[in-house]
Amino acid sequence: MSARGRVIPLAVALASSVAAGAERGPDPTRRETPAAREQARLCERQSLEEGVAACRAALELGIGAERRGPVREMLAKHLVALEKWDELAELLREASASTRPAPSPGNASG
Repeated sequence: MSARGRVIPLAVALASSVAAGAERGPDPTRRETPAAREQARLCERQSLEEGVAACRAALELGIGAERRGPVREMLAKHLVALEKWDELAELLREASASTRPAPSPGNASG
């Protein structure tokens, strides 16, 4: 198996594991809108750039917490298909940061 053949499944697996744990979003008090749900549906149905745009729109519009992880996972798959590694890395960083517990008051190192 070529190096590229190993990188793509690894990138999708990493994105999936991070996305599965990512429950926080832009504003947890904001309700999921019909527009966000529609964009999430398009995220699953569209391919490549259109899929990326729909996934990002769903996340920005405040898709519900239970759907946020699957939308991020689908976004990661679209980015892998497009070989947009820098954008994938940023998505993984964002998702990882949102799942990290806040440091305790007496422990600034985290």
